Amino acid sequence: MAYKRGESKDYPESSAGREEDKILAWFRAWVDATESGDLGKVHSLIADDAVFLVPGVGRMDKAAFASAVTRTPETLAQFEFEGGAEVEEVRVSGDTAYLWTRIKFSILEKKEKKKTAFSGHSLSVLENRGGCWVLIRDANTVTPEGKREQ
Repeated sequence: MAYKRGESKDYPESSAGREEDKILAWFRAWVDATESGDLGKVHSLIADDAVFLVPGVGRMDKAAFASAVTRTPETLAQFEFEGGAEVEEVRVSGDTAYLWTRIKFSILEKKEKKKTAFSGHSLSVLENRGGCWVLIRDANTVTPEGKREQ
């Protein structure tokens, strides 16, 4: 069973539907923690053996990802972020699931008054470990708009 954007999420007797709802809650927690800068919460949603595949960077482990997203309050104050992500599809099979999202956001460099728009997709693989869903693999195609490979 899968959830796709725009479809009804009425799962009266489906345990898969309940797991998909848990994954959607996981995603909301990820977005909320990311937007609020709660990196401790973000890290708790990621398995220690997670692998990230990022355009222009390649393979990153959890520690490299943490280093890449960690910013000081002073650094964050120099930028303004807006945008978000939309779930396209969730599919669950036993203790493994995937989540496909469409991502679109912009970053305004306050000092330079320069705004850069980013967009792309992300395909995340999650695993149920001890009753909690955690991210184990993530591949995304998020790049600056206007600089796409043809």
